[in-house]
Amino acid sequence: MARRDDRACREHVRADFQCPDDEILLRYLVGPMAHDEAERVDELSVADEEFGLRLRALETDLVDAYVRSELAGETLDRFRSHYLTTPARREKVRLADTLRTYQQRAARAQPPESHRRWLTMTAVPRLAMAAVAALALAAIGYLLVEHALL
Repeated sequence: MARRDDRACREHVRADFQCPDDEILLRYLVGPMAHDEAERVDELSVADEEFGLRLRALETDLVDAYVRSELAGETLDRFRSHYLTTPARREKVRLADTLRTYQQRAARAQPPESHRRWLTMTAVPRLAMAAVAALALAAIGYLLVEHALL
C-alpha cells in the first residue's frame, strides 16, 4: 500500500509517531485497533488536511468494494461487525449501493453502439432540414407581407 511523504505528516504529530500507511488506516476503519492508536489517527485526520482526504478516499474505496461484493474473508467480517455499527456509516453504504444501482440501470439504458452512430449521423441532416424550413417560412412571410402592401 502507498505511503505519503512523512515530513508533512510529522509536522502535525509527535516525533515518535509514524504516519500511518493504508494497512493501518484499514485497521482504523474496520478494526481491530488499539484505542490510543485510533486516537492518534483521529488527531492526525483533523490536523493534516491531506491526511484527512487520504483517509476519506480509503473509506470511500472500502465502501465501494463492499457494495460491489469485492470484500471477502476477515476484511468482510470486520467490515460488517465494526464499520457498520454506526448509522452514519450505514448511510454511506446505502448511498453507495444506490449510486451503484443507478449506474447499472443507466448503463443498461444506453442505446447500442449501432443506434448511437445512426442518431449521430442523422442529426446533421435534421439540422439542415430545420434550417431550410426556417428560411422557407421567412421567405413566404416576406412575400406575403410584400403582396399585402401592393
